[in-house]
Amino acid sequence: MSDPVVGRRHDGYLLQRSGIIPQLEARFYNANGRPFHLYGDNGYPLSSHLITPFKSHVLTPPRRACNRAMSSIRESVEWGFKDVVQKFSFLDFKKNLKVGLQPVHDFYLVGAILNNCNCCLYGNQTSIYFQCEPPELEDYLSQVRG
Repeated sequence: MSDPVVGRRHDGYLLQRSGIIPQLEARFYNANGRPFHLYGDNGYPLSSHLITPFKSHVLTPPRRACNRAMSSIRESVEWGFKDVVQKFSFLDFKKNLKVGLQPVHDFYLVGAILNNCNCCLYGNQTSIYFQCEPPELEDYLSQVRG
């Protein structure tokens, strides 16, 4: 989560503003020293830690298959946003939330943290899909604190 940004900004701008790429470059490697990668849509620039779909009018079958597989996995990110607004439905009422008059960012941040706590205790669609146990609640909260 980052600070709120007013208006519709380009993904590349938000990525640059987040400062996450330097953080990844500092410590996001496997045991052999090879970088782990985040996968983003075409709105993001390529970097040593960020990959995007293959682009071309004529893709080879393996590249087309890779794009298709990664697209279905990338969809799992959206499940987390869906979970937050389903559990805390007032966060989905865009007409009732007033940026500048209410701490909308804080409301969403608290909703996301509470949703993640629920996932630690009971699992979720993403942990089932990837057959990956969520962290223990205490471990998650120790990371949230800092």
